[in-house]
Amino acid sequence: MRILAIETSCDETSFAVVSIEEHAGFPVVMVEKNIVASQIALHAPFGGVVPMLAKREHIKNLPILWKEMQKIPEVRDKKIDLLAVTVGPGLEPALWTGIQFAQEIHKDFFEEKIHLVGVNHLEGHLYSFLLTENKKPKTENMFPMISLVVSGGHTILGVLESLTKYTKLGETLDDAVGESFDKVARLLDLPYPGGPLIEQLAKEGNAQAIALPHPMIHQKNYNFSYAGLKTAVLYYLKSQGVISQNFSPRAVAKKAKISEQLQKDLSASFQDAAFAPIVAKTSRVVQEYGARSVCVGGGVAANKKLPELLKEKLGDVSVVVPPFAYCQDNAAMIAVAGYMRYISKKKPYPIKADGTMSI
Repeated sequence: MRILAIETSCDETSFAVVSIEEHAGFPVVMVEKNIVASQIALHAPFGGVVPMLAKREHIKNLPILWKEMQKIPEVRDKKIDLLAVTVGPGLEPALWTGIQFAQEIHKDFFEEKIHLVGVNHLEGHLYSFLLTENKKPKTENMFPMISLVVSGGHTILGVLESLTKYTKLGETLDDAVGESFDKVARLLDLPYPGGPLIEQLAKEGNAQAIALPHPMIHQKNYNFSYAGLKTAVLYYLKSQGVISQNFSPRAVAKKAKISEQLQKDLSASFQDAAFAPIVAKTSRVVQEYGARSVCVGGGVAANKKLPELLKEKLGDVSVVVPPFAYCQDNAAMIAVAGYMRYISKKKPYPIKADGTMSI
């Protein structure tokens, strides 16, 4: 089966063509094309994604990328079996640009002769472990598999009993782990997006230099919380006289420049505190379910420290992380998620003619 997919849930405009074949009951995925137009430079001055700017850029980028995709012979000759598009969760103005564009090409280019399927963005991250750069994943002995989705908007722990049977066990109660990285980066005078910069600084810092809370690490549930950790970093910087007491996120009032060493030590200490509950709860759920593997998806999966900590803690349990390009938002993962929903005969997330959607 060959799937054409579109992703516009946030600030990346992406198209992909993915072919999938079943071998011994498992999908072997080949990414034929995956194009991503990033908007990072546009949103960086604002310290985060501005929804209406994202919408404007998607509207500009979609026709350009679609023209590029039509150079692929299989697309040009309409040898596509499924058209998949992200319908949520995400920024509503951004999502609708992709949905409406998908509807247009479904009607005008494909003449409604193929299926149009709405895909949950989180299912894309969930199944991103199947994007193994055209190599067959060793899925035969991987179940039960613990699924960890860690991104700017979500922190979710679940279990896959098979490729098509998934149960969510816990999630963040407030800020997601990726969001907390970006907010702490702003406190440290680092540009957006802050997550990769914190990871780099942490390599040269002392993770034991600053005592920060490990939120919810001892609670028996599988939920997470990061708002308090972010606030702890703020209070520490205030106690050091770096940030004024009347600091507000909208009007940064710094009393002194943050030293490079403080940036490094606080980055290392924060990263350690942020990942500790994830590693602890993942380890516990692995034992509870007798899991054979752990898959990690989402933008924070690109942070090499998290898989490293998981592997140290879990020993012989396999930790599967997609290639860097598929940790970020991309249409290839949407194609795989659309395929999984299609073959499992689950009801697709509907895209209705009256302009409403359900996720």
